[in-house]
Amino acid sequence: MDTLEYRIELCQAAAEQLTQYLQTLSVEAWCHPSACEAWEVRDVVAHLTWGAELYAGAIARGMQGDTSPLEDSPPPGTLTRAELSALIAQRSIAYRESLGEHLLATFTARHDHLQRLLESFSPQDWEKPCAHPVGLRPAHWFLTARLTELAMHAWDIWSRRDPTRPLFAASVPLFLERLPGIVARNARPDTLLRAPLCYRFAVTGAVPSQHDIVLEGDAVRMEPAGTTAADVRCQCDTETFVLLMYGRLTPQTAVARGRLVVEGARDPMATFGSWFTFA
Repeated sequence: MDTLEYRIELCQAAAEQLTQYLQTLSVEAWCHPSACEAWEVRDVVAHLTWGAELYAGAIARGMQGDTSPLEDSPPPGTLTRAELSALIAQRSIAYRESLGEHLLATFTARHDHLQRLLESFSPQDWEKPCAHPVGLRPAHWFLTARLTELAMHAWDIWSRRDPTRPLFAASVPLFLERLPGIVARNARPDTLLRAPLCYRFAVTGAVPSQHDIVLEGDAVRMEPAGTTAADVRCQCDTETFVLLMYGRLTPQTAVARGRLVVEGARDPMATFGSWFTFA
């Protein structure tokens, strides 16, 4: 059953799985590129470490009724998505540089602190608003966000060495839950479309479902599949769909690997791939 208690257990399991993998890496491997654009493995780990610290601080303050903007964070809505991404990258790398050889130990310690905090919440605590750089969020949002970030960034780290290794399996349904907001907020259009393009995905596997991804003007939205004709029809499993939406897998690569079947005009897939390049 998908309960908050279950998600807390999954969060700890995902962190332990990643920690065990990181403990096997050589010193040189920490400097290898990850699947997260322009980030080395150590930068991704620093990002997760800093994220645990930020989340713990935000929700601890929220439990006390303090929803003021986080220290050293710009007020919500003052930065574009690209500016916010650049700021996050800059701070993650600076954090990594400050930790040096203590990065892995600090990652474990910061996650353990956040985990204990999440485990201490009462049922009524989960709806309390907490500050985040993109705006106020209920406490339970931070739990799901942390779990999916651990799962995706773990994949970023290990997929370069083992492209066949899957996402943390139990996290896949939660990615589907978050995708509409992720797609609308994070897609990066590189053109202004004069007419909308509708991509209909028949998703199989862990979470069988059908979705329309609509590119219109300079915006993207994800919605349940409609009854009108789509410009492009696609079929893939749930994990492939998630990786496509997160910009970790291009349509061209997915087709070449047999993970994505496309019916209809092929040219629009190039537009699709260029819009989903976020980290």
